[in-house]
Amino acid sequence: MPLSIIMPCHNSAATIRGAIESVIKQSSGDWELIIVNDGSIDNTRQIIKEYAGKDKRIKVLEWNGNKGVATARNAGIEMSSYTYIGFLDSDDTLDERFVERMLETAYKFNCDIVWGQYKLTNNDEDSLRIVDNNIPKNEVFSNIHLLKSFYNSTPGIASLCNKIYSRNYIDRELPTRFNPERRRAEDWEFNLTLFQKTGNFVSISDSLYIYDRSAKTSAMKTFIDNDFPLMLRSIELLLDCNIRNNLGICNKEIYKNTGYPIFEHLFHSTLTNSYISYRLKIKDEKFKDFLIKTNLSSLPLSYKLPALFIKFNMPKIAYLFSKVLNMLL
Repeated sequence: MPLSIIMPCHNSAATIRGAIESVIKQSSGDWELIIVNDGSIDNTRQIIKEYAGKDKRIKVLEWNGNKGVATARNAGIEMSSYTYIGFLDSDDTLDERFVERMLETAYKFNCDIVWGQYKLTNNDEDSLRIVDNNIPKNEVFSNIHLLKSFYNSTPGIASLCNKIYSRNYIDRELPTRFNPERRRAEDWEFNLTLFQKTGNFVSISDSLYIYDRSAKTSAMKTFIDNDFPLMLRSIELLLDCNIRNNLGICNKEIYKNTGYPIFEHLFHSTLTNSYISYRLKIKDEKFKDFLIKTNLSSLPLSYKLPALFIKFNMPKIAYLFSKVLNMLL
C-alpha cells in the first residue's frame, strides 16, 4: 500500500532541501515524491532536478507562472499512481517514521483517512511543541464525528499535512479536488467537503509532521483580495454542512469561529489596500450580515476595535487604526 507524497513549491530554494531530505530518510521506502514546481523563479528548479536525478522515486511536474497551491495539488493527485496520498509543504519536514506508521495504520484498519498529530517549531528543535487533536486514538470513527471537530476548532482538523487519504476515496467522493479559486484555506474547504462523504477514519497518537511556523510567517500575512469573498463563502459552507448533516451546531458558534480569520484579513489588508478597496469589502452584504450575527467579544483587541468602528459606521477610523497599528508592529 504505497504512498504518494505531493509537494507543491514556489520559490522554495531556502527550505526545499530539508523537505526532500526528510522524505528520502523515511524508515520505509514505500513512497513516491511528486514535486509540483509552481512557476518558481529562484533556484528551486535546479535543486529539484538535482534530487530527481539521484532518486527515481522523485517525480517532477512544472510550469511557468504561479497558478496557486490548489492547482498544484490537483496536478499532483492526477500524476500520483499509489494507493494513498499525503501532502508535504516545501518548508516543512516529515518525521522519519511518517510513511511507515501512516501506512501501517491504513492497512490495519482499512480506512479512508489516517489522521496523525503534528509538531510546531520555529526552526529550532528546542521549540518543538506537539499539537494533539484530542480525539480517540486507534479506533475507527465516522465522518459525523470528524465534521463536528470542524465546529469545535479541533487542532489540525483542516490541515492536509497530518493526514493521508485513500486515492480511491478522493476519486469516488471528491472528483473536483481542490477549489482552484482559493489561494488560502484550500485545504480547509477540501477537508470540509470530503468529510461530508461516508468513510472510515482513524486517528493515531504519533506526531509525525513537523510544521515550521517561522517559514510561513511572511506568507500568512499576505492577503489576496480574492480571499475575502471566499472567506465569507466559508460561513455559508459551514451553515449548509450543519443543516445537511444534522449536526445540531448552534449558528452563533459558527459565526464566532469564523470571525477571527475574516477580521484578521481586514486588519492586515490595510497594509496593501487603499481605503476605497477596504470600504468596498465592508460594504459587501454578506459581510454586513456576518457583522450583525458575530459576537465580537472573543476577538483580540486589535481586531475587535476596528470591528466596532465598522459596526458603528466609522469605517475610515477602522481603516486608519488598523493601518497605523500594522506599521507599528
